[in-house]
This record gives sequence, structure tokens and C-alpha cells, in this order.
Amino acid sequence: MDLLLFIVPMLFIAVGLLVLAAGARPWRAARRSGRWPGVDGLIIKSQVKLQDVSTDGNLDPLPSANIVYLYAVAGRPYQGHRVTLGPIQLWSVKRMVTRYPKGMVCRVFHHPRQPARAVLLHGLRAGHWVLPLLGSSFVLIGLYAILLTQFD
Repeated sequence: MDLLLFIVPMLFIAVGLLVLAAGARPWRAARRSGRWPGVDGLIIKSQVKLQDVSTDGNLDPLPSANIVYLYAVAGRPYQGHRVTLGPIQLWSVKRMVTRYPKGMVCRVFHHPRQPARAVLLHGLRAGHWVLPLLGSSFVLIGLYAILLTQFD
């Protein structure tokens, strides 16, 4: 029984650390993008695109935002398609397409040394916090469980 009281909390800590590691890179990239310079751009395509995704052997349509924009940095033209660093939640796909309609002049944020890397929404968003918070919760639960077993 004592071994089980040690293994389960350690599994929680290990899973938490893995989830933290998985979320760290996208979180850092999004944080750095908050300092990217912005230029004016033009939305040339904005639509909800349905992609067939296999679930349980069946093909189900999964909506995604297909937004394409033009912008220029130092006189050189670029074309981008990323709305944000990280995924767009399914519930907000239609909202993104509505927010960025075709023909709209918008702000495009680009990497200072790699201007071809660009997004419409820069910086940290709520979705970037999910994995770090989930991983931290698992680690804290595991540590708390270890502390509880020490005082029994």
C-alpha cells in the first residue's frame, strides 16, 4: 500500500511535467509575438473551411478558419494565413471569419527577423494558458498527495 501511495502522486507529477513541457514552447512563442512589429494588411480571403477528419472510422467535417491576407515589410510583399500562434478553438472559427472579412484593412504582426512569419492576433491568449495551468495542477496535486502521506 505504501508503494502505491508513492507511485500515484509521482505519476501525477510526471504527467504534469509532460503537459507543462508540451505547453511551454507555444506559450513562449506567443509571449514573444507580443513584441512583434505591426504593419497594415489586407484580407483577401475569409471563409469557414470544412476539413474531413476521421473519427472512429467515420469522416466528420471539422470547421477551420481559412483567412488569407497580404502585407508588406520594407517594401517587400508577403502573404499570410495564420490568425494566431496556436490553434483556434472550434467555437471561435466563425467569429474569426466574421472579425476579419474579405476586403478589410487590418493590422498584421510579423517576426522582426523573419517577416514571412506573421499573425493577425499576437501575444498571449486565453488558450495559451490551458496546458501550463493543467500541468501545474497535476504537479501540485502530486506534491500535495506526497505531503499528505508524510504526515500520516
